[in-house]
Parts: sequence; structure tokens; C-alpha cells
Amino acid sequence: MRFDTITRKAAFLAAVIFMICLFPVNVFAAPSGKAKSNCWGSGGQLTVQLTGCSGYKTITVTAEFSGSIKKASGWGFDSYKVNGKQVVATVSSSGPNSWAFNGSVGIQVDGSNIKSAKLISVKGDGESGAVISESSATNAAQGGGSSGPTKAPAKNVKGEKGDDWLTTNGSKIVDMNGDRVWLTGCNWFGYNTGTNLFDGVWNCNLKETLASIADHGFNLLRVPMSSELLLQWKKGEYPRANYNNAYNEELNKMNSLEIFDYVISLCE
Repeated sequence: MRFDTITRKAAFLAAVIFMICLFPVNVFAAPSGKAKSNCWGSGGQLTVQLTGCSGYKTITVTAEFSGSIKKASGWGFDSYKVNGKQVVATVSSSGPNSWAFNGSVGIQVDGSNIKSAKLISVKGDGESGAVISESSATNAAQGGGSSGPTKAPAKNVKGEKGDDWLTTNGSKIVDMNGDRVWLTGCNWFGYNTGTNLFDGVWNCNLKETLASIADHGFNLLRVPMSSELLLQWKKGEYPRANYNNAYNEELNKMNSLEIFDYVISLCE
């Protein structure tokens, strides 16, 4: 081989190395997710903590539920597509839910015989990463890891005086019998505004809506309160609660504090 040929090849190789250094290729970490499930027969939820999503244009999460899925929704994604027993949810870095990248997102389904859910894959622009699924929240609430039939917590349960206290045992929340309790909560604002009642009751029946919340597996309701309203109640002043009188005739004879007491009785 001639020397000038070797020299030309060496120069070409050096140029390639220079170009690679001058225009580096971005290599992103593979996206991954850690999931927790909560199922109650007529529906289910899969909460996923996403990591390693930075740098991708889209993140696609695939989840699988047992039973029959009628529809899917959730939070943190731009779209939800039902494909048999699976739900494919996608979020874009340029969309309204870009905050979900490396955040906590969720997929919720309505259907029948939904007893379990698991995370199948997390992909960033086609690249798959690791997935970790934890035991179902409903099973954990019952103190076991069985995949058998589950019940929605706090559904049609009548409270009894003296048996509703909770305490901790190490890192677990337990009831008076030492059985583990899993709290699955949601937030309903309104008592921290001039409404003096839950927001949206002008377009729904309060009792039916609280029952629907419980039917979806929630056993804890966070209620933001206005300190001004609490002080008014303390003084014996009861500002008007704003709601649809036709939809909620049972509330028409109650003041705002009595309605709040009524809500607590419904939640027991």
C-alpha cells in the first residue's frame, strides 16, 4: 500500500473523529416508570412515577387491566387509547401536560371485573425503559397480596362510634385491630371560596356525587377550608351556601354548617 494512500485514509479518519467531537450525538437515559395499582371491580387506577423522560419529544405508557375496559381517562397525558385489555397513554413535551415528564401520572378505566392492573412499558420516542409494578393498592388495603376479587374501599360503609380511629405501626397505617389501611384520597375545593360548599354542586346532586367518589375507590376526601368561614361559624354566622336548589332539595332547610355536618355523616 502506498504511503500517500495511508495518509489520505488517516486524514479521513481524523476528519470523522473531528466531526463527531464537533457535533456530538445526544444520548438520553431510557425512560422508566414505577407503578401502583388500585382496582375495585367496576374500575381501576394505575399511578406511574415517570423518570428518565427528559430530552424526549413524546412519552408513551402502556398499561394492562384485567376484565373488560369500557373507557379510559386519567391525568398527565394528552391522549388515552383503549386496545383490548390495554390502555396506551401518550404525552408530548410541547403539549399542555409537559409537566408530567418525570412526574406522577395516572391511567384510570371504567369497566367490569377489573381486579388487577400492571405497567407494560414506558417508551420515549420508541425507546423502551424499565418498568416496576408494585402490588395492587386494593389488595394492600385488605392486608394481602392475592390477586383474587377485590372490593372498593369505603363503599356503602356505615360508621360506628368508637371504631374509626387510625394509628401507625412502623411505616404502615392500621386500624384498631392492627389491620393495614390504605388511604386513597382526592381533593374537592369550594369551602375555601365564596361558594361555602363544594364547587360544582350547582350542577349535581351532592349525595349522589359523594357516593360516586366512593364507588371509584376513594376513601379519603381532602376539603380545603376558609379560615374566615370557620370564624363565622364560631360566631354563629352562617353565610349562604350556593348550590342548585332543585337538584338538592334535602339541603334547602339547612344552613352552611348543617350542610357540612350532613356531608360528614354521608362520608362515615
